[in-house]
Amino acid sequence: MPAAVDDAAPNLTDRFYAHADAAPDRAALSEATGDLTYADLRAAANALALRVLDAGIRPGDVVHGVFQAQAFRLKLACAIALARIGAIYAPGAAGADLAALCRQTGARCVIGDTLHDVPPDVVALRLDLDALLRAPPAAAPPRATDPGLAWLLARSSGTTGAPKAFLISHANEAARHAAQQGEIAIRRDEVFLGFVDPQHYIGLSYVLRCLRSGATAIAADAESGMAGNLRRIAERRVNYVSTAPAHLYALAAANQVAGLPLPALRVLRVGSAAVSTPRLQHAFAHLTPNIYVGYGTNEAGIIAVATPGDLRRDPTCCGRPLPGVAVRLLPPDGAGAAAEGGEIAVRSAGVVERYLRADGPAGRHFADGWLRPGDLARIDASGCIILQGRADDAMNYGGVLISPQEIEAVLLEHPAVADAAAFSVASELHQDLPHAAVVARQPVASAELLAFCRRRLGSKAPVAIVLLAELPRNAMGKVLRRVLRDRQARPGAAPRDSA
Repeated sequence: MPAAVDDAAPNLTDRFYAHADAAPDRAALSEATGDLTYADLRAAANALALRVLDAGIRPGDVVHGVFQAQAFRLKLACAIALARIGAIYAPGAAGADLAALCRQTGARCVIGDTLHDVPPDVVALRLDLDALLRAPPAAAPPRATDPGLAWLLARSSGTTGAPKAFLISHANEAARHAAQQGEIAIRRDEVFLGFVDPQHYIGLSYVLRCLRSGATAIAADAESGMAGNLRRIAERRVNYVSTAPAHLYALAAANQVAGLPLPALRVLRVGSAAVSTPRLQHAFAHLTPNIYVGYGTNEAGIIAVATPGDLRRDPTCCGRPLPGVAVRLLPPDGAGAAAEGGEIAVRSAGVVERYLRADGPAGRHFADGWLRPGDLARIDASGCIILQGRADDAMNYGGVLISPQEIEAVLLEHPAVADAAAFSVASELHQDLPHAAVVARQPVASAELLAFCRRRLGSKAPVAIVLLAELPRNAMGKVLRRVLRDRQARPGAAPRDSA
């Protein structure tokens, strides 16, 4: 096999191309419809890159990709092709307002399998993977060699406010991949399955890590449900799974019924949101002992990872900072300070430079090379980070400081509660009114849940609890507290300033 391409190579696709040269017949991507080899994916990416170049797109140009939800292969071919030539990929969703997106980002091109209402001054390229694969072999496209070039236009999660856009460079992404060493590295010839769609940064980043490692990436199948995906993990002897907490909980519940052994599953990594301690213990018991919990942000990549040993010692921890990642705690702004600890600041080669619109409140997140993602934490004696909520989630209920996680942890102890999220509603009298939304696993009255919280939390208990069929979440599984807050704050919504 040729010498491995170093992670510091100028173009983040270099390692994928090296594996395609060394093992062209190895499966790169796998779906229910069949496998795509490394050679096939390289050919599709090359053909697509040449089409984009023929359309006049050059390094540094923004290209929106708009695909149907299950276009797994096209999304990866698109990301590889654009990164190879130095263009900037901006993933989008089918049905998006393309005119508005292109105005916001200055995109010169939109590519996808289904395109509608593309602005007349923007190039539209409709893609068909089979046609790309049938195309006669062509010369390889020119390879961008400036590691400072952006490869992706990404956005913050938007759980508490409007998402903020930023650019991730080839150097940023290579540093993020290089930091994930040892046990949490995806290894050559392993089989990987990710539950987050590659339309979103974390899903795309993990599949690219897989391809840069010489492994095979399997697409999760939404139509087969969690039980079907659990069977695929068992039957395909999947070694590495990436999930959000909601996926973890559903997988554990499915395997509590199915009882499938998963001896090949070396790493089940959970990220994108806080993990409930009772649910984590349930997953250890019914799924696998090899659970790792990660903490990170789209702006920095993965910052820390807790090993199974860390989690058995303290299930609330999210691990020590990864190699090359520096973390410190700063005094939080405003009244939402944690009782101990502070606001996380992180610095590494994987951290982006700024938000595209860094004026106003967004500008405070970047200072002197440090990113402040807005998370409150403490660091224990072993060096593990213990998250304590978000600075902008913290509630001040008439002078009583409350973290949403305090309320959620208590609610999840109630046997009738399947899921819970706490949030605040503004009050002229009390500043913030703590509320909670609950998804019940069996009939239960809000009054019973309120009394349960008051016995455990006293003055930190929510003033009202609403029962919902499901919690609003983004694609990474994070609860959208702003959606809950806006719903409850609408005229006519209960309650007011008393319970």
